[in-house]
Amino acid sequence: MYWQSFLQEFSQYQLACMEDKVKATLPSQVLTSGWLGLRGATEVQITALETRLGQKLPPSYRAFLLVSNGWPGEGIYGGMNTLLMAEQVDWFINRHADWIETWGSNYNDVSIPDEIYFTYGSMQNSVHLRVEYLLKTLQISDTDGEPGRVWLLNPQVIFSDGEWEAWDFANYYPGAYRYHSFADLMKVELMFLEAQTD
Repeated sequence: MYWQSFLQEFSQYQLACMEDKVKATLPSQVLTSGWLGLRGATEVQITALETRLGQKLPPSYRAFLLVSNGWPGEGIYGGMNTLLMAEQVDWFINRHADWIETWGSNYNDVSIPDEIYFTYGSMQNSVHLRVEYLLKTLQISDTDGEPGRVWLLNPQVIFSDGEWEAWDFANYYPGAYRYHSFADLMKVELMFLEAQTD
């Protein structure tokens, strides 16, 4: 994925969907350029994150950070939460052990079988997540924008291209909509923004 051009388009749709009171707080150069992104992370910053986590990041998410170290998400009703900077990214259990405990207490110990779990796209059911995977997911967004919602990367499902499964996890779905990669999750989010401007 060419993140620079993708995120430029993403920015334009996000600005078009943004509440006026939030847009009014943006610097004039953001409105002129139509670019909401942040300065890209350096290789040193990303390597420090990978060292802290003890494993390499999936390719599409790593490439995203190099173009924009995080992403603002505020000001869009029903939209994405803010994506964290590399220095803020951490394992979900370190930030929200309470969420994991709540979900674990509401599910039995029977894991979702592969033929159900590995269904993506419109045919998947958000409740068909493997709760045991929550223990090792990586939190890449905040939880402040859309309450009860967070984006996670799951290193327990790694595809042949090195991508980790990506989760849009929310209490109100309930459960998670899962994607082949962070890039695929962002493409769906762009489709949501486009639909808001129709």
